[in-house]
This record gives sequence, structure tokens and C-alpha cells, in this order.
Amino acid sequence: MSGPRNTVLVGDVRERLAELPAASVDCVITSPPYFQLRDYGARGQIGLEANVGGWVDAATEQIINLFIAMPGLVVALMITSVAGASLLNLVLVLGAVSWPPGS
Repeated sequence: MSGPRNTVLVGDVRERLAELPAASVDCVITSPPYFQLRDYGARGQIGLEANVGGWVDAATEQIINLFIAMPGLVVALMITSVAGASLLNLVLVLGAVSWPPGS
């Protein structure tokens, strides 16, 4: 695996994740984009939009980007909704859509 390992990366999550190889991240912790409550002084940050509609658009875009990056998650959510919403079903479906490892 190339790239940082067990490393804390600081910056705009959208930019920092773009620097990493595909499927190389296990966990991302960010500060939620509070609407009009936080100003981190970063260009293009989510949360300083002029109205709630702009904030919803920016947040929705990030969710769509997540699903594009992890298409198996969309499949897992759809199968779980049909099979019945339970933690066991979700675990089984996530295991099935991510098998074999590394795919």
C-alpha cells in the first residue's frame, strides 16, 4: 500500500481524500458542516452558504460523492431495506457486497 498509514491528515476532507489512493481509507473523522455556526476560514467550506437551500445542496453533493466512491454501500442499503431493517441483515449484506476482500 502506498501513501500514509496510521496518519492524521489535517485539511479540507474533500481535498485530502482526493490525494489518497482509491480504497485506501478505513476511517474519516470530520467536523459536521453546521449551517451558519462555524467559520473555519477555509475557502469553499460547507456551512457558510447564504441560505439553508445552499447548505442542503452542498451537503447532498457530499452524500452523493460518498455513494459514487462506495457503490456497494448503495446496493447494501437497498438489499437491507427489502430484507428488513435490522443490524444483522445490514452486517450480512455489507459482508456479501464487499466479498471478496479488496474488491
